[in-house]
Amino acid sequence: DSSQNKAIGDLYAEAVAAGAELVIGPLDKGQVAALNQQEELPVPVLALNYLDPADTASRSLFQFGLAIEDDARQAARRAFVEGHRQAMTLVPRSSRGERAAAAFEAEWVELGGEVVQASAFRGRGDFSDVIQSALQVDVSKRRAWDIRNIFGNRVEFEPRRRQDIDMIFLDANPADARQIKPTLAFHYASKLPVYATRNIHSGKVDRKTDRDLNGIRFSTLPWFFDQDSPEKAEILNNTSTSSAYHSLYALGLDAYRLYPRLKQLQQVVRARLYGSTGTLGLMDNHYIQREQSWAQIRSGRAVPITSLVDESMPK
Repeated sequence: DSSQNKAIGDLYAEAVAAGAELVIGPLDKGQVAALNQQEELPVPVLALNYLDPADTASRSLFQFGLAIEDDARQAARRAFVEGHRQAMTLVPRSSRGERAAAAFEAEWVELGGEVVQASAFRGRGDFSDVIQSALQVDVSKRRAWDIRNIFGNRVEFEPRRRQDIDMIFLDANPADARQIKPTLAFHYASKLPVYATRNIHSGKVDRKTDRDLNGIRFSTLPWFFDQDSPEKAEILNNTSTSSAYHSLYALGLDAYRLYPRLKQLQQVVRARLYGSTGTLGLMDNHYIQREQSWAQIRSGRAVPITSLVDESMPK
């Protein structure tokens, strides 16, 4: 229990002394970093979070979690495969939002795309101002006012959004996303494809409320569409069914599936494990990367979609 008032190194040592052959956890990012600084990790660790990109993992520490960066990179690959090249990013003004935007842009640029506009919202009623400015609708309106001042009110004019964007990358929670999508439509961007992170959808079916998300594509955990897993059924029969916990249940289930496969993932190039959080593969720095499922909101409901092109894990 890493919430105890003990150093994570001491807790690890106690587990090893008790005969543990592998340690799963901790979940806290700071504790993962602290454990990685130990001089020696005699027993392998499957950490449930990630180190900072600049940090090198101990040879006995494996990083596995629900990193927003995985969502962002996958959105970039999907949008690029589907023919888009000029992106706008729209994320919360927070550390998570910054990480999502940075990961998306790095992957997007490496693929050959361009981020034309990067915008962030506070989520306190600023959606319209942020989106109007990002799409340069306000510039269009000012131009109309200038023309009318010259020629009088007889000039008919309809504002336009900028035309150098062909997709939007969105990271937002469900409540914010339900306001953002209609606001995009209000500002003449209803036809711009939106690729989002899993954060826009909790997994709970709410067709009436989620109609405002119609059309958004997002990567998500296969867990939410799995009707056959006996492990999932057992978990839900014995725990809270609140949608808030489902991502963590899926993470725990995949940790259970992963630990006996770590050596295989190390030894077999491009070996994959098909789990509840995605298709899992071992990358550099002992980083377990996830390739999630894709879904689209249709009539207020998340519907699984398949790729137009066979997407494999990045080389």
